[in-house]
Amino acid sequence: MLATISYYTHLTLLKSKPQDGPTSATLQKILLLVFLLSATAKSLVFYDMTRSMANSLIDLIFLIVFIRVMLSAKPERIHQTLNAMLGAGVILNSVIGVATQNLMQGPDTKTLTEFASVAFFIIFSWVVLVHAHIIRHATESTLSVGALISLGYSFVSTIVMVTVIGLLGI
Repeated sequence: MLATISYYTHLTLLKSKPQDGPTSATLQKILLLVFLLSATAKSLVFYDMTRSMANSLIDLIFLIVFIRVMLSAKPERIHQTLNAMLGAGVILNSVIGVATQNLMQGPDTKTLTEFASVAFFIIFSWVVLVHAHIIRHATESTLSVGALISLGYSFVSTIVMVTVIGLLGI
């Protein structure tokens, strides 16, 4: 278990490659659950439990669809890439959760201080870079192509989440 956590930590620090990671179906099921829980916990600062869970579930479904579409020409890489994104997502959600708890204090937790804005921009940039690193290896492209895909993923994912949440009335 420690080796798995160490691998995903190294992946988020760009020291490991996604193809070096585990491909276990059992691990993937565990990662799906832990990702869902960590994403829900991360957003509880901003939303109630229902909306947090809905956001997390939509994010997870969109991630799975995105990876399946992106790697439709290389289906042998789907599970390993999904595991890499999920494992890195758990680590990154934890970092974001801790940052949110420490930076979003006071009566109005929806207003960011200048320091918190810069900190969250740096964290967002790191998330994009980690996703770019994973995507570049999965698609055998350059880091800049991976970064563009990662930015596009973040943008479209946000639009899909806001749209679905709005349609559901949550």
